[in-house]
Amino acid sequence: MRKEFEKSKSLFNVDKDLVIKCIEDFYAFDEESDMLARDNKTINDFLAELPEGSHTVIEMADLDRL
Repeated sequence: MRKEFEKSKSLFNVDKDLVIKCIEDFYAFDEESDMLARDNKTINDFLAELPEGSHTVIEMADLDRL
């Protein structure tokens, strides 16, 4: 998708700044989405390793450390 954005950028002359801003916003969204997916996987992996039936209290600080 990024490759297509870069190719399409040259097609716009009117409001080009707005188009470039939208592309940059998409890139930021995409990177944040990837980061959140990695964080969610880490948390899910951690929770999957807890013993079943465990009544362990998990503090947010524990998750932050992971």
